[in-house]
Amino acid sequence: MKQTELKKAIIGLAALFLISLLGLGLWLGLKSTPVLAEAGGPKPDSEVTLMAVGDIMLGRDVAKSSAASPEGNDYPFGLIKDLGKGADIMFGNLESPLVASESLSSQQSDGYLFPAQPTMGNNLRSNGFNILTVANNHALDYGLAGLNDTLQSLDRAGITYIGAGTNPYAPRYIEKNGLKLAFIAATRVEPSGLKTGETSPIALFDQDKILAAIREARPQADVVIVALHWGEEYQAVATSSQHDFAKLAAEAGADLILGAHPHVLGEFEVIGRTVVAYSLGNFIFDSRYPPESRDSVALYLKLDKRGVASALAVPLKIENDRPRPLKPEEREVGLAKLAQLATGEAFKAQATFWNGTDWQSGAALAFVRVTTSDGTINLPTSRTIQVKDLNVDLGGYNTGKATTDLASLPQTDQRIELSEGHLRIWRPNPTNGQWQVVWESKPSWTVEQFTFGDADEDGRPEIMFTMWKNDGWDDAGQYRSHPFVYGWRRNAIRPVWAGSALVDPIREFALADFDQDGRNELIVLEGVYNDARHTPARHVTVWRWLGWGYELLYRGPEGKFSSLTYAPGQPYAFYRG
Repeated sequence: MKQTELKKAIIGLAALFLISLLGLGLWLGLKSTPVLAEAGGPKPDSEVTLMAVGDIMLGRDVAKSSAASPEGNDYPFGLIKDLGKGADIMFGNLESPLVASESLSSQQSDGYLFPAQPTMGNNLRSNGFNILTVANNHALDYGLAGLNDTLQSLDRAGITYIGAGTNPYAPRYIEKNGLKLAFIAATRVEPSGLKTGETSPIALFDQDKILAAIREARPQADVVIVALHWGEEYQAVATSSQHDFAKLAAEAGADLILGAHPHVLGEFEVIGRTVVAYSLGNFIFDSRYPPESRDSVALYLKLDKRGVASALAVPLKIENDRPRPLKPEEREVGLAKLAQLATGEAFKAQATFWNGTDWQSGAALAFVRVTTSDGTINLPTSRTIQVKDLNVDLGGYNTGKATTDLASLPQTDQRIELSEGHLRIWRPNPTNGQWQVVWESKPSWTVEQFTFGDADEDGRPEIMFTMWKNDGWDDAGQYRSHPFVYGWRRNAIRPVWAGSALVDPIREFALADFDQDGRNELIVLEGVYNDARHTPARHVTVWRWLGWGYELLYRGPEGKFSSLTYAPGQPYAFYRG
């Protein structure tokens, strides 16, 4: 169905605009929500978003392109400024020694050389990278002098490095958002210039030492991450020895294995609870041949106390010596290429996206941890997040932009807590700073999912949630699915939009700017009422706010869909199907 035709289909999310307006009028008459005193408050869930990429080479033609560009040393990162949006940690393989001019005479290799300026450490950090592996075959291209220059450059920039130093196998720990992450690195491809019998300052591929480091880190960290420089150049298929060691690392306690060296993207699989990306390919590189070496990826990983909750592969393209996002018309092919790298069922997924003309769905590469094997909806029953929300009265309800500069307005921390179907919103008491409940859902409502973002295009963030209830006139005494939007209005959390009982129930939803036009879309996995509540959805749909309700833009073919998720700032909604 063409988009022009789809726009005529006004939402079942608010069956009639008139109904929503009447309901909203009733809500507007409500008095300010009373503050409910509570002792303490819920802690936000411990979650970290890690963005991982492959080889970062800042020398040779990359350096020449940077020197010729007005962007200077930021040139390699110029087209990916938003790539790390929403990522707490950015990781990659530093393929270039960052070598001072006086150390260039210490050259130890007669092969390919990728030296870059030591100041590039600052550019890596300012463009989001905060941990890098240097355990690779180029680490000693300029001997110990070049290695020391590299490590000092990273230290000065505030970037953690792994796989090098006096004890290169030792796990390095990073604590973020209540999680403790352990990073370990080693290279199977030995660095040039390493003399026989010489103690290596780089972690070489010693199976026993790597497994010992994993076992050491396991009881101390929530998530154990292993970066390995291995595999055959320009070969996407991992070797049998790689598969064998990945199983040993998984048994030892690794949650995530990230590979580099082949210069092309490799296989992805899940071994038990361990996610394995055998090769993340090139990220910043001047490679011209083979063409596959210019296919790149950003792997977004959500980590929690149980390990890897999801891994989403976002396709990129290397062009003019630097990576760029795919153009809308390239997305279908880019996603399909990545989908071919899935080994086993765990990474087989689909995505919905804007292709420049229409919305469409297709094969993708993504993993979402589930506790069921039959594809049933598996939403968490308990979840708490902390956000920044407005703490100023911008008036009531309107359909236009309330403000375009939220950062300049008074804001406060806010926690949104879902617990067994009950939703509560917490804010610090302005007098004593103690967390207190400022709004909670009715006991008769069963809330299933929530998100925080601009749901009605007024420039202000809101809490959007879906729930089941049977106490409304439109419910006819039966439990029906409803979407509601609440926000900070007139100095209280108040209803902004109360959606009527839906024609088709929402199984899962995601709110984000998926077509990157500055307006959020609502992507919904829709079920049917005749199915049990947690059975897979039947359709994927895309909606957009239209003044006082939502307008249908796309309805995909019937299937079985679950586990909807996305990477912040990226134009793809991933799900199982």
